[in-house]
Amino acid sequence: MSLTAPVVDTNVLVDMAVASRQRHSVASRLTALFEREGIEPWVPAHAIFEFHAAIVAEGLAEPSKPTVFPSDEHPLSLHVIYIDKTFFDLFLKPPLPVLKGADLIFVLLAVGERRPLISEDCQMLRATAEAGGEALTTSEYLAAHDRT
Repeated sequence: MSLTAPVVDTNVLVDMAVASRQRHSVASRLTALFEREGIEPWVPAHAIFEFHAAIVAEGLAEPSKPTVFPSDEHPLSLHVIYIDKTFFDLFLKPPLPVLKGADLIFVLLAVGERRPLISEDCQMLRATAEAGGEALTTSEYLAAHDRT
């Protein structure tokens, strides 16, 4: 298992931040690992908006008040990748997996940068693996790291 900073899906960020979520205890271990090892997970910039929308959907924030990650409440540092023409030129090349647009961005980033993708989304995990990338759930990533 490489200690290369992984691409982390928004569902994992939400699991890290929301104590009432079923996978929070496992995601908290992931947060601790990142902090201990100085790993700055990669996220495409739109994940910040997805995070806000998910926190609002959980009933934990007002829609009109921005909820961002990282923040004072969620201090884990993220390496944010901007989705611009350079990104398109680097990663938007056939064959492309058939996924929702936002999911496709995570997969293309992980595969294109040869970074593991951590997600709880089965379709994203499958598409990443089929494209030759490393795809792991939070528990799988932690288990693989424990063996190193």
